[in-house]
Amino acid sequence: MITNAKNLYGMYDWHPAFYCMVLRGIQKVWDSTYAVILVQYFFYAYVVTELLLYLRKKGIHESILIAVAIFTGLNAENYLLINTIWKDIPYTLSIFWELVLTAKFSIDFEEYKGKWYIYFEFVTAMVGMFFYRKNGMVSFIVIAVSLIVVLRKNVKLISSVVICIALIALIKGPVYSHFQIEDSGRKGMYIGLSQDILGAYYAGGEVAESTLQMINVMTSYNNAEYVYNPTWAYQSYDLDIEPKKFIRNYLDTFIKNPVTMLRTVIDREDAIWDIFKGEDVRLGTVNFTETQDGVENWNTFYDKRIYRSLYEYTSIETAYTAKSQWLSAIEWRCGLFTLLGMITLVYLMIQKGFCRYLLIFFLYLGIS
Repeated sequence: MITNAKNLYGMYDWHPAFYCMVLRGIQKVWDSTYAVILVQYFFYAYVVTELLLYLRKKGIHESILIAVAIFTGLNAENYLLINTIWKDIPYTLSIFWELVLTAKFSIDFEEYKGKWYIYFEFVTAMVGMFFYRKNGMVSFIVIAVSLIVVLRKNVKLISSVVICIALIALIKGPVYSHFQIEDSGRKGMYIGLSQDILGAYYAGGEVAESTLQMINVMTSYNNAEYVYNPTWAYQSYDLDIEPKKFIRNYLDTFIKNPVTMLRTVIDREDAIWDIFKGEDVRLGTVNFTETQDGVENWNTFYDKRIYRSLYEYTSIETAYTAKSQWLSAIEWRCGLFTLLGMITLVYLMIQKGFCRYLLIFFLYLGIS
């Protein structure tokens, strides 16, 4: 991605061109990988601080907020990822930022509806969320539609959504055309939902002939020896069919195998709802230190990584958090926090009102 940022003209829009443009902007100020990391630090600190200040305003004791800040900062997964240059980092922070803003719109709508800066933040988070990942469009649509329906009387919010759409069109149109960005087409469009179809097929489910043709592509025409994995299938990137046809085949497979399909969806989203990791689950990002050293012309621009003495001690600590069942549940998985979040959300909806708190649920749905 950083290499792409060196020459934006004619790049293939797989690692998002928009993100590479952001990286290029950072390089113009300071051409160093450290500069990108520092920008991520600032982004992270800004969003977390905004959340903590809002919770303080809602009456949460400062000692609790300090404890939350320390836990968040020392969380093994957080400090590994925040030091990683990857499109998913700003995407996740944009989602998190949108969660904070949605909470403000939902809980304290009257207080914040007239403040201009919250709409600026909203537009920034939404546009970033749309571009940083290929599936960001889904989250964008779910959140935008939900906000418009529930808060339809807020003209400024609706105007902000319109501005988001206009900016997206401007970037996808004239800006991308200027840089001659090559559209990646449907590459990777179905990598999540296609796994559900494969799960039903390899569980002995019934599929239509047109669906079987899709499965052939996703298994490189080697169905018998293909090893199904609910969370990974490289060949799914190559599935190139019309969205209408895919949706039709997906729904057809679901109707024929409803229980099996639900199981595959639950299995695919394991990290979101399951508090503890299952048997043979491996955390692929623990102490993952792959660099771009030696790849193409990377070292023409940046020095080879040198491992410092602190690395060894950090590696031991992060490996321990991954192996420990309870620490892994707290630091590497979402299940416990999903459960606590849903309990809190249901409580607020019952006590304070249904509709506006439903916005937070729709945001969670869009992320999932």
